[in-house]
Amino acid sequence: MKIHTDTITRTDSYKLLSGCIVPRPVAWVTSTNQNGLINLAPFSVLTYLSTDPPMIGFGIGLKQGTDEQKDTERNVRLQKEFVVHIASSDQIDLVQRSGFPFPSTISEVVELKLAVTDSDVVSVPRLLSSKISMECRLHDIINFGRDGSKLVVGEIVMFHIDDNIYRDGKIDSFELNPVVRVAGMNYATLGNKVSYEK
Repeated sequence: MKIHTDTITRTDSYKLLSGCIVPRPVAWVTSTNQNGLINLAPFSVLTYLSTDPPMIGFGIGLKQGTDEQKDTERNVRLQKEFVVHIASSDQIDLVQRSGFPFPSTISEVVELKLAVTDSDVVSVPRLLSSKISMECRLHDIINFGRDGSKLVVGEIVMFHIDDNIYRDGKIDSFELNPVVRVAGMNYATLGNKVSYEK
């Protein structure tokens, strides 16, 4: 099979990429609007970009079928702060439901009955149920392509890590058991681990 990218649609390209680039960690992001309403949304493009200072980036597009910014982008541009959570596998349903197209006047945190607490450094609250939360200040929003895709880059100013998954300065990823996204409306876990001696 050969597919020339000039011959396919944006949707076709998405289907191919989301099937190739797997598994993808999910950024579960809280942000707030000008009235303090908490928005919660999942984004299945996430990576770290720098260790000094620690910086992460998540991909964000437009609202499906429109040319409108998503609430998260609007909030982050306004407040310059956000919190990225790493959801565990027992939260898959909540992650999926938080991605539903709620009106901007509705808080996903309230609708899903998720407890939040104040962050230590940024003004945006964080989820109490998340084993990892990263308080971030906006560093940049970078545009890519013709479809409204952007990379939101944040500098992490505070890590919150569950003591049960933190060992000798490291995070036990398999104990975290994070939600990962694969093609379509499908999620997965990390699967089997293969270890090598140093």
